[in-house]
Amino acid sequence: MRSISAAALRSFFSVESDDSLIALFTFEPQESPAQSPIYIADNYTKRLTNNNPDLYGVDNTLVYGVTYKGQDYMFLPVQITLPNDDNSSAPKATLTIFDVTYLLTETIRSITGPVKVTIELVLRSLLDNNTTNMAVTPEVTFTGFYITNFTYNAQQVTADLQMIDYATEPFPAYRFIPAYFPGIF
Repeated sequence: MRSISAAALRSFFSVESDDSLIALFTFEPQESPAQSPIYIADNYTKRLTNNNPDLYGVDNTLVYGVTYKGQDYMFLPVQITLPNDDNSSAPKATLTIFDVTYLLTETIRSITGPVKVTIELVLRSLLDNNTTNMAVTPEVTFTGFYITNFTYNAQQVTADLQMIDYATEPFPAYRFIPAYFPGIF
């Protein structure tokens, strides 16, 4: 059972709140360890400095976001579609990231393998602009998600999130069919 702070509960249930939750997304490519993780926030608290060209693509780009535990998270609007209740397939959530700056699209084109996703929900009031907020603990953390499919166009990037379901994996990994083992048939 998750325990959520009283401040977060007040933020959830009040009609007008001075505080809100910011979703922080960490995308970690698993195939290429040389590729750095991608950090995205669905809201912002300040303008980020351009001291990390890998994060922003170019040095003169105006970028907003948050700093959480010493890491800059770039602000891009995100829409989350939760899985449906259909039991015929594994549950799948969808992230739609509105990337009109094309900063994320170029990075996604270079990803070749699975991408591990961590989602953390943090109260906006705890993300102070003057500290690195190392002591801040997220209200909720979602781990174990992987991106199974990326699609993108001029306005948005869509990613399908799934957990690995080992119960549906075939055992052994290959079946003896003519496509894999032509010499047997």
